[in-house]
Amino acid sequence: MSVAAFGYFLSAGVGGVSGTQIPANYHAYGVAAAIIMFLAIMTSSLGTHRAIPWLVRPAARAGRGSRSNPLRDIGRAFSSRSAIVIFLAGMFYSLAMGMAGAMAPYIYGYIWVLKPQQISILFSA
Repeated sequence: MSVAAFGYFLSAGVGGVSGTQIPANYHAYGVAAAIIMFLAIMTSSLGTHRAIPWLVRPAARAGRGSRSNPLRDIGRAFSSRSAIVIFLAGMFYSLAMGMAGAMAPYIYGYIWVLKPQQISILFSA
């Protein structure tokens, strides 16, 4: 999506203004991204819908009724040091990738003075 964003949606600018600085360009990109995400979700769910009868059902838990305590399940999941390490690593990775994705247009556009088409080529590599 980044290639499409910088190569098509955010590339058109007026005069000397880059397309990344025009708020209307982000609206068109957001609509296109929403449509693509919806189609991807529907395609994957419809494609796997026929496999539902063959999925393995989890065993019923022994205890009070059929409901479990979600807080107890979370506590049980985080009682393992390995689970905590994996959770924290995933959290820091997501934080770093979010920051990198948010800062990329500014770094490439203002520090490296690249045009949106050049950023698109960079993201496609």
